[in-house]
Amino acid sequence: MIAMQYRFDFPDGTDMSPIHRRVTEKGPGFDGLPGLEHKAFLVSDAAIGQPNRYAPFYVWRSATGMREFLLSDAFAALCEAFGRPEVVTWTVLRFRRFDTTRPPAFATQETTSIAPGTNSRSLREQALAAAHPKPGLHSSLLAIDPQRWTLTRVLLWHTLPAPEPGIDTWHVPYLATRQ
Repeated sequence: MIAMQYRFDFPDGTDMSPIHRRVTEKGPGFDGLPGLEHKAFLVSDAAIGQPNRYAPFYVWRSATGMREFLLSDAFAALCEAFGRPEVVTWTVLRFRRFDTTRPPAFATQETTSIAPGTNSRSLREQALAAAHPKPGLHSSLLAIDPQRWTLTRVLLWHTLPAPEPGIDTWHVPYLATRQ
């Protein structure tokens, strides 16, 4: 599996409701997209103590689906609307669903550096730790970027988790799935 994300930053004071509307309109079009495991439409704003951002987070089953999306008319339209973003990708170490009886409402995202000399056993242990359920957790993902040597953890939640320093919090207005 491959995780992918791009991000658009907006100035303070930007009304984010048009972004939420865009997600509501376009989100269902991603349900069942070939190769897509899920797409969490992530939006942050001052209401949750974060900067104004739109940063969808994708989990692809293979590089083929990701490639087809990046070359699609839908991605071209996004680039026309907001500019061509830098696209970041990771190799998924662990992806797990927990309580999927309802869609998530929030997400947290944390990226940490992997210290030089960290052994593969430590990375495996972190991947297994990411697989433990927590109350209110919809799903979890742990992924590695071997170019920058970082780990990224994305957790989808049913309720707003307590803020933590260094961890970004997002609204999830829509979660597209493979169905």
